[in-house]
Amino acid sequence: MKNSIKNITLIILISFSCSYSQWEQINNGIPNVSINCLEFNNNKIYAGTDIGFYTSTNNGATWVNENYMGTRR
Repeated sequence: MKNSIKNITLIILISFSCSYSQWEQINNGIPNVSINCLEFNNNKIYAGTDIGFYTSTNNGATWVNENYMGTRR
């Protein structure tokens, strides 16, 4: 019974904290497409979209299209 009460309390706390999370849309450089995956490595963010691959080195404030062969577009 004690474990059940602890689990229910934990679920309520997680639900409460998640329901008040705030998100801000930042897409400078990425068109309005679905982002299928994100990867974080040191100070770089990688985003895989339906139309290509993008990177950001400033916490997502701006994005660079990395879809190039040999030379950057």
